[in-house]
Amino acid sequence: MKRQIISGLAVSLILTAAAFGTPENAQKEPPVSERQITIRIRDYAQADTSVRQHAEQVAGEILQKTGVNIRWIECPEGSSGTGPCASPMSSLVLILNLLPHSMSDRLHASGGALGVAIERNGSDFGYIASIFYEEAKERARERQVNFGELLGDVIAHELGHLLLGTNSHSGRGLMCAFWSGYQLSLGARGLLEFSDKEIKRIHAAMNARTLAATGASAEPADLSRVASASESFSAGENQ
Repeated sequence: MKRQIISGLAVSLILTAAAFGTPENAQKEPPVSERQITIRIRDYAQADTSVRQHAEQVAGEILQKTGVNIRWIECPEGSSGTGPCASPMSSLVLILNLLPHSMSDRLHASGGALGVAIERNGSDFGYIASIFYEEAKERARERQVNFGELLGDVIAHELGHLLLGTNSHSGRGLMCAFWSGYQLSLGARGLLEFSDKEIKRIHAAMNARTLAATGASAEPADLSRVASASESFSAGENQ
């Protein structure tokens, strides 16, 4: 298991995404209605319900613009043996942890990080993302932006790492490694989105995940590169 820690000028988001292949022989993309992932939320931070629901709406709308629908399932502690949270995992099921300081401090070494997506070795899909809830709350207060909006953008960013795979930080936009005050203001206006190139990669990823979930097999092909995790973009505070 690998992790890469990215620190930034104003806001940093940590990337460790999954490596996966694109089915070379996939003839058609699934209809938009069939592109769906299930997110199991583990709320260790005891997040404010209205804030969490707002964030889910924001993240869901960002992913919906790519043609991917999200089904949110809350998995309280102790619920792993019952209900939807007990159903088998698949390549179309992701886990989203909302972590308090006491847990997030164990996952990152640099200040300013708001989340992490964990990569598994080999050809496995990435499926676990963690959001540093209290760090995001502090950043929203410092920058005077809506907490639910910021949290939703951070969730979409980390889910993007799981769907896009390796080398998924970009030079600008939602998947930029460094978020300045300018980018936070874009997020507050609902203007942080995936690029057209990233959307194509997400479609390829969803094809691969759907094939894996249904037991189909395909020869892997490389995903087109967006940007190396070490390449970053920082906008000035006054831009």
